[in-house]
Amino acid sequence: MSQSITTDQWTSDRISAWEKTRDSIARTLGYHHRDSIDDVHQEVFLAATKSMHSFDPTLGNFNQWISGVANKQAANFLKKTYRNYLLAEEAISVAQASNSYMHTTEADHADEVIAQLDTLVRVSRVLKIVEGTFDERLYLRSIALIRDFDGDYAVAARRLGVEVAALRESHRQMMELAQVIDRALEGHYLRAKAGLAGEAVTVREILGCFPDPDAGEIDRTWMRAVPLAVMSAGAFAVERAELVAKVSQLTGYSLVSARHIIARCERLCVVARAVLESGEALHADG
Repeated sequence: MSQSITTDQWTSDRISAWEKTRDSIARTLGYHHRDSIDDVHQEVFLAATKSMHSFDPTLGNFNQWISGVANKQAANFLKKTYRNYLLAEEAISVAQASNSYMHTTEADHADEVIAQLDTLVRVSRVLKIVEGTFDERLYLRSIALIRDFDGDYAVAARRLGVEVAALRESHRQMMELAQVIDRALEGHYLRAKAGLAGEAVTVREILGCFPDPDAGEIDRTWMRAVPLAVMSAGAFAVERAELVAKVSQLTGYSLVSARHIIARCERLCVVARAVLESGEALHADG
């Protein structure tokens, strides 16, 4: 009976729409989580099947609805991975300090722990640089939001004594910084492997540190549009008022919004260049 219900729900057009969500999932998860793309894609199918009754064609077509489900599942995966890292980091460091890590008594768990270690190390490297380049008070708020409040903005804001909007905005900025640093670190390692460690960082390399925004996240399109507009307008050597005017014209942002976002872009570009050049040494120096 469940098979017939699923068949009735999943027409060929809907199956096709679901299959197309794999690309957006891949963009969201990124290179480091490429091995989990198919798993998340299947989770989208299961979640969509379970909540198919909530699809309302009067509010939009099925492609839009399934894209929303895919975005949510991909975001949930990243959130869970990030939170698991925060919870596991202390336990792993204690195990290493006591020299018990390589003598795991539960042999069945050893492979799983080792398989996760690469991700934990990568996130640890990113977080250390984030901590050194982001406002300490806001950084600790974001860590508490994820680790202690499971991403619940309302509860976290109330317990931390801040406005929900302020917490959401500062956390958004920290995650943007983390994404840029993650890509910049990858770029740094690739430069070293190619023997380019002593070469000047190019504009293309800096732009490559800015992630492609998800199709459904309109408020994050600036992370691709504004850096491109800034570079097209002559970058940060141009007098600021002129740069703001040009970026406003190229992107459609108001002058006030353009000025604010250019400042955010400039900070991210500075960090991206530094990480591309120095890698983890940036944390050690700072």
